[in-house]
Formats: sequence, C-alpha cells, structure tokens
Amino acid sequence: VVNDTAEQNCQVPRLVQEERVDGVIVMGNFSKAYRNMLAETEIPLVVLDAFDARYHRDSVISDGYYGMYTMVDYLLQMGHRDIVFVGSVNATSSITDRYYGYCRAMREASVTVTEDRILPDRDAEGKVTVSLERLSKLPTAFACNCDVTAYVLLNALKENGIRVPEDVSVVGFDDYILADLAVPSLTTYAIDVDHMAKVSAQQLIRRIQKPEAEVRRIVVSGKLVIRESVQKHSGNTA
Repeated sequence: VVNDTAEQNCQVPRLVQEERVDGVIVMGNFSKAYRNMLAETEIPLVVLDAFDARYHRDSVISDGYYGMYTMVDYLLQMGHRDIVFVGSVNATSSITDRYYGYCRAMREASVTVTEDRILPDRDAEGKVTVSLERLSKLPTAFACNCDVTAYVLLNALKENGIRVPEDVSVVGFDDYILADLAVPSLTTYAIDVDHMAKVSAQQLIRRIQKPEAEVRRIVVSGKLVIRESVQKHSGNTA
C-alpha cells in the first residue's frame, strides 16, 4: 500500500528498495511522477486497470469502453433515450473509457450528449458523492461508471422519494459486491477479475523472463448481468 505522503514524495516502496521482489503489479490511479519514478527503478512491472499511451509499460485493463457501450445499448433496447452518465470523466482513465463507450452508444442512437447528460461523482478529494441538484431534470435512466457510484446514487434517489426502477432505471459497472446487496439489486457489467489477475501475473512473469520483449496492452472483456434496477420505458423522451 502506498499512502498519499509516499506518493507525493515519490518514495520507492520498501520491498522494492530492499530488492525483495522480482516484479510489481501497479494498481490505482498514481500520479505521472510516481509512475515515472517506479519505471526508473527498472524493476519489471505491469500496470493493472489503468492505461496511458505515453507510459510505455505492460498493462492489463478491463474493457471499459465496450463494456459501457453494452450497458447503454441495453438501456436503449429497453426504450430509454434520456440517459445520464454518472461519473467525473477525467478522474481516472477507466472512467474516461467508460464515458466514451456511453457516448458511442448514444451517438449510434442519434442522441446528442450534452453537458447536462453528465453527472459528476467525485469531490475534490476523490470521494464518491452524487448531488441530484446538479440535474436540470430527472432522466429516465442513469448509466453509472461503477457500482459504488450506483449504490450512492440509489440512496440519493431514495432520499428524494424517487423509486428505482419504477420512476428511473439505474445500471452500474464492475459487478462489485454492492451490486447484489443494493435494493433493488443492480443491473451491471461484470468484470472478469479472476482472469485479469491471472493475466497480470502471467504478463509480469513474461516481463521478468524476457526484459526486452515488446510491450503489451491486454484488454479483458466481461459480461452484462441483468438484475432488478432496470424497467422497460415506453415513452418517447429524448
């Protein structure tokens, strides 16, 4: 675990300093300076669930783009057109990918994505928070960038007397434990976490054994999981 102070000061983790590991899998939204510092140690590494074209290192990512495209296309098939994306678009590369997947599905449905169709979900400290007051009107559906955000949104809707899925539909992303615990349970996109972990370990071993091998970016797809948070919409709202 790397705390904020260590990241800001670009401190090398002790296990790496003491050369007690042969390689590392980097998880989390680290600063560019910190990632560059890790790269300079020349220890074999794989970046998990984040991608930056200018950071020339092996990476394993979930298919956020086509995953969210799948989720929004499902909402469209259920009759929804007034769909709001819930996520702070530039907070992480994962959210950015998922936002553009949302945009593609909406564009193919001839629905223009305007600023009022985006509801941020992070405060200045990165904490997940959703304010319905930012909405000019209630859409028929919300496409959330992750299940944690969807869970927070469900609670905010409940506090405002808005029923899910009777009044508005909600989908999440990740198939995190909250998706099944939420009331109603969340329709979401299940990330194949086990496969991502396995592929990351395999790629790291490959990098250790063949330091000069070409850099790989591996995308792991998932699947749509239908639960109770989406209801068919028969209106013509656009």
